[in-house]
Amino acid sequence: PQGKTAGIIDALNQARASARSCGGTSYPAALPLAVHGDAEEAADAHTRWMQANRGMSHTGESGSSVGTRLAAAG
Repeated sequence: PQGKTAGIIDALNQARASARSCGGTSYPAALPLAVHGDAEEAADAHTRWMQANRGMSHTGESGSSVGTRLAAAG
């Protein structure tokens, strides 16, 4: 990963590399995450939209969802 997300992705992947326990349930280590440029741009665009509209929601412009924004991004 590059840019502003590199440190976040690296930290998440370090945490995912170790097995964990939560509420008495054990979870194995998870595969690492990777950055997808088109998905990152879709997320950035939604963030800019939320800032412009002074709100915070998973539902975006024209009722878009995370899934519809990702599909539109390719």
